[in-house]
Amino acid sequence: MLARGDQILAIPTLVRKLPEPVRKIIGDLSNTERVLIGLDLMQRK
Repeated sequence: MLARGDQILAIPTLVRKLPEPVRKIIGDLSNTERVLIGLDLMQRK
């Protein structure tokens, strides 16, 4: 199972593997800006 390989224990979970370090967002994904900042894909304002 893919979830087991990524050590996903709760849903929803979003995993960014590359570029390292691995980042995981668990729970509410409705705030797009917060998710992008958490995955280090966007700078804080």
